[in-house]
Amino acid sequence: MASYGFPAGFTLSGGGWMQVTPPGSDAQVSARYFDGRRSLTMNVQSWSEGILSLTRKPAVTAGQRYKFFARVTTATSGNVKLRLSWYNSSNAPISSSDSATYALNSNWQEYSVSAVAPTGAATAQLSVVSPSGQTFAYALDSLQLDHCDNGKTTDGCRLDGLLPST
Repeated sequence: MASYGFPAGFTLSGGGWMQVTPPGSDAQVSARYFDGRRSLTMNVQSWSEGILSLTRKPAVTAGQRYKFFARVTTATSGNVKLRLSWYNSSNAPISSSDSATYALNSNWQEYSVSAVAPTGAATAQLSVVSPSGQTFAYALDSLQLDHCDNGKTTDGCRLDGLLPST
């Protein structure tokens, strides 16, 4: 399989299909992103909401705030929202927290959703959701879950648009 084939570590439900973004020049959306890895391309189909999720579910602490960040772009136009889905220790879903719906454009933008892990939450699943009724493709990169305990910002989360300092 080509290096831009089906990506490991992700699941997809609903309308669409995904692949590792094919090679391209630095000027193209399909280029390597800032850290040298390839982004993921999601091809949205209009007949159903498309939910692209990480398979790994990081541990969370109930009652603590978390913020999910993702960088997304499209060559055309389309809308997505970010979703934090909360699971208990038996891996049963508890609830979900969605961001606003974001209108994508041709620039890499970082989007986020912040929420407090509900009572009983043990893990969280990170998803990008494309509402039904759209047909477009978007590129996705730099998914990050931040435990908002930095003591430096009002909500304890890192600021949008900034990568964590090393």
